[in-house]
Amino acid sequence: MASNQRNRKTYIIVIFANIFSVLSFMVSIKHRELEYLLVLPLPKEVEQHVMYFKNVFKDTYDFPNALITYPHLTLLKFMQFENYEGAIINKLIQLACYVSPFHVILNGFRFFERVFYIDVATGSVILDVVYNQRSSLLPLLRAGKNRYHFTRNAHVTIARGLLQLQCLEISRSWKIPSYQAAFIASQMLLLKRTTAYSPYKPVNTIRFIGNKSYPKQGDLF
Repeated sequence: MASNQRNRKTYIIVIFANIFSVLSFMVSIKHRELEYLLVLPLPKEVEQHVMYFKNVFKDTYDFPNALITYPHLTLLKFMQFENYEGAIINKLIQLACYVSPFHVILNGFRFFERVFYIDVATGSVILDVVYNQRSSLLPLLRAGKNRYHFTRNAHVTIARGLLQLQCLEISRSWKIPSYQAAFIASQMLLLKRTTAYSPYKPVNTIRFIGNKSYPKQGDLF
């Protein structure tokens, strides 16, 4: 009889220990730090063009790193705990109410340091989406060096991390060819990943509604 009671107590302790372990794991997941990326997605046709350029880099210059990222136009990159995700999405939805769909014009190849990219001729319009309203997002972002980066110079990256010799060769080969494209940006896409080497996964698509006028400073808080 005493043996059965001890076994029953041991069984109950094990059950509670397992429940506690599962709950602790769930809490730890919610409080893990993730890398987020807010982008303007490109239309399928433009995306295919950029992927063609990336494949040219892979084959011509033996640079497979060009294929690491899928074609996009970055607005914001940041690190944050996952439990802030809902509040950040709500703030982005709020900001999207002040943005109407707008034209994006891609115009020509450019170099910046060791990055080869397609320039955006309508960059000033893109700044209004997030960069010029960044003060309302900052309270939701983690402070600290390299914790977040708002894009000031809009561009579509083809390859980054190029060597100096590769830059010289590419600048000669791509001096004459050019590229132009235009599309309507009607939404932004929030992505996330667990590590720097894992693929991004979609979190939320936020459409530009444009049914409100930009408020005065402080009204967005």
